[in-house]
Amino acid sequence: MNNLAQNVQSYQGLMLSMADELTASYQVAHGLALMSVMSAVATVGQDLVDVELPNLGVVPTSLSTLVVAGSGEGKSVVDRAVFRVLREYDLKKKAEQTTAQQQMEADTESWKVTYKVLKSELRAAVKAGDAEHASHVLHQHILAKPKMPDGRRTLYSDVTIPALLGQMSQNGESAVLQSSEGATILSGGAATHLPHLCSMWSGESICVDRATTESFILECPRLTTAIMIQPAALNQFLANRGDAARGIGYLARFLVCAPPSMQGQKVAGRQVFTAVSNVFEERLEELLCCIEDRLSESRPRHTLKLDHWASLAWMDYFNLVERCKRHGECYFMAPDHAARLAENAARVAALIHLFDGHEGDINVHTVNSAIQICGMLSRDFMRVFVPPPIQEQWASLLNEYFHRFRSSGIKMVKLSDLMKTGPKAVRKRGDLEIALQVLEAAGHAKVYQSGRTQFVDVMPWG
Repeated sequence: MNNLAQNVQSYQGLMLSMADELTASYQVAHGLALMSVMSAVATVGQDLVDVELPNLGVVPTSLSTLVVAGSGEGKSVVDRAVFRVLREYDLKKKAEQTTAQQQMEADTESWKVTYKVLKSELRAAVKAGDAEHASHVLHQHILAKPKMPDGRRTLYSDVTIPALLGQMSQNGESAVLQSSEGATILSGGAATHLPHLCSMWSGESICVDRATTESFILECPRLTTAIMIQPAALNQFLANRGDAARGIGYLARFLVCAPPSMQGQKVAGRQVFTAVSNVFEERLEELLCCIEDRLSESRPRHTLKLDHWASLAWMDYFNLVERCKRHGECYFMAPDHAARLAENAARVAALIHLFDGHEGDINVHTVNSAIQICGMLSRDFMRVFVPPPIQEQWASLLNEYFHRFRSSGIKMVKLSDLMKTGPKAVRKRGDLEIALQVLEAAGHAKVYQSGRTQFVDVMPWG
């Protein structure tokens, strides 16, 4: 998935334009850029809108995104560019909270002085037999004790889930668990609380009972998870917790992008473009203001609905994916992923609708665009988490290796040469013969014997 834009022809909105600009500016894979953009949009979108699935109820617009890319592929630079406004917003809110907390502490000292005076006055009034007024004044003063100001924090990375839940109870019930080096999340405390992460993706309320501190309830939390991770770190996570993560459906919630490497294709001195980035950041800032207005007025999130034709298109997609879970179909080995694919498409459609500033219900054009995006990402999910049998992987590597001969017009290759210079995975004779059997069955190669030497015809069709 080097360029999603080539496969999502129908969508030309701000999110895709931003991904295009990031790709051109930083010479990164287009899928990597788009996933980062989608995560940033979900960060604000989940706090403003939910989406109603046809006949299936209302769900959040939170996303879980996973980008699998090696070192030097531009994960960090894209992360800094896309999340800059959101990080600055968090820093601004932290500074405001620090100031408010300092004021609260000063007010508390004054409150304590008055409290002592009123208690003394109440004692005197009790002795005098007329305590009603003094008791009322003290009671009102206790009710007016300065409270810790509400905070506002969105971005979290190196955090345990219990700490995240506690922070969300104090600093807003909408958060993003985000890292451009995803090993800090998947190898840390977050990975041991996967059921909580699943519940928050679904927007389910969470009751946290504590033995030594105050218990609390998160009512309808919203959590977007945005992870960029190197293949080795992901493989380690899968080896340690992969079965549990798949078993409870945690990984199935993710939109996955594993783009081809851009190493060896970058050019020094490329211009960094900012025209779309400026519009993108302005829109993020505008939606952050909308969130503050909603919270200050205690308004609920707006529920977006699909219009008639969009609903039909979405239900057709839902039914198609459901049929693909049958034996022998493409999602037979990943029913957990398939079960959430249509819902993810609806979430993406709602985010496109919101971010591009559309009015009314979500239209069919937006839904089809979201379906195309999620369909492309689904292929990477299957490639990462449901790889084909090893013999098919060997055959694919070998067939790709044969392209160099075909492009040079070379038709016959010695089998012994393949065992010396071919792909390392198939240099053992047994493995090589298995891979060749798969390619022969598909008509991509043919093994011949000439005297005591075996040859492989890499173009048996002509």
